[in-house]
Amino acid sequence: MYRAEKYFEKGRKAGALTRFMWWSAGADAKLLQACSYSDHAKYFGLGGIVVATGLLATISGGYAFYTIFSPKEIQGALENATDMPSVVISGIFGLIWGAIIFNLDRFVVSSTGKGDGTEKITRTEFMNALPRIIMALILSIAIAAPLEIRIFQ
Repeated sequence: MYRAEKYFEKGRKAGALTRFMWWSAGADAKLLQACSYSDHAKYFGLGGIVVATGLLATISGGYAFYTIFSPKEIQGALENATDMPSVVISGIFGLIWGAIIFNLDRFVVSSTGKGDGTEKITRTEFMNALPRIIMALILSIAIAAPLEIRIFQ
């Protein structure tokens, strides 16, 4: 059996970015520190996906709030002007929205169990995962809708 020391220098600690990605994936950094490189990479990648989802939600939410709060009476040459108070309000609400989505996604990812160890998905495993699947679908629609509006505009 391989030991973690074979893969890493003894006493070497993970950097701040790595620890943040592990935390984003819902992993225990102290426990993961003793694991192999493949586990490090797995949870770093999973955390990266959660962070990317949060960033996309921030951008998407910010744009959605900007379309809500931007003044509608601008016409003609001023149509391309940016209303700074609307940008600030939209940015704040976009950050809040991104944080909400980030934490919900982090919860979905970290609460996913390992199952019974077989490849087959049992009815019990599916029923336990159903609330998370529904939440993931709602999150994907909530993130994609504002971007879809902008693309087809």
